[in-house]
Amino acid sequence: MSSGWATISTPTSSRRCARLCSTRASIRTRKTSWRARNPGRITRRKRPPPARRCRIGDASSPRGAMAMNRATGLALVLLGLLLVAVGFHWASSGARKDPASSESAWQARTAPPVQWAERLERPGLPNLYRVSGDLYRGAQPDPKATGFEELRKLGVKTIVNLRSLHGEGDEVQEAGLAYERIQFNPLAAPQDDEVIRFLGVVTDPSRTPVFVHCKHGADRTGTMCAAYRIVVQGWSKEEAVKEMKDGDFGHHDELYASYRRYLMELDVEKIRQALASRKRY
Repeated sequence: MSSGWATISTPTSSRRCARLCSTRASIRTRKTSWRARNPGRITRRKRPPPARRCRIGDASSPRGAMAMNRATGLALVLLGLLLVAVGFHWASSGARKDPASSESAWQARTAPPVQWAERLERPGLPNLYRVSGDLYRGAQPDPKATGFEELRKLGVKTIVNLRSLHGEGDEVQEAGLAYERIQFNPLAAPQDDEVIRFLGVVTDPSRTPVFVHCKHGADRTGTMCAAYRIVVQGWSKEEAVKEMKDGDFGHHDELYASYRRYLMELDVEKIRQALASRKRY
């Protein structure tokens, strides 16, 4: 007995194999002859194109067009919100400013850092402050306490009295000081000619240092000192008004709002030109 698999061959299987081979050869022969007779009709089977994927930027498909429309709409909404925000910021920041505000903003950028008036303590001189090397401010000096004598010791040369119903020429002359009286009506805003007179004294080297006062040294005095800050020292109107209101001088803004409005509407160039003309003569 053999140990391997035995291959059994029968006459029937041999005949079937021969017929199969003959059939295959006949098919190949017919294909070859048909191709020889029809050379122009030989074509290859084409593969179907791959399916196209829907993308946002592909507007040729319905889904792509819908997605693209949604993206465009969202972008337009975001752009509109951005424009509204920019417009609101532009309006709230005061893009359209009046000339006075523009001038104040320019001065705030170019002027040196400001320093408020310095408080001093001298007998007979209530509410006394040094505004600059050329200007002191305060309330009505007490002649009985030698207030004018104390001013002379400080180096003051000229007294400017803003009170409309109280004069002090004799006391000032006795102290050896020059005297200038500007009758500032407390019930009305100052006049340009009053401001020009005061600034003319303060900017005259032969008459400085100057001491200016009213009754309390707060409201009328504060207004004139603020005008000095703006016109002579180049402060912004906002900073000068802030010192007048918040500088611990006792200013009554609720009673004298017209003073503040006058300063905010002050024609600085007009006052400066008037001062220059005054000095020429």
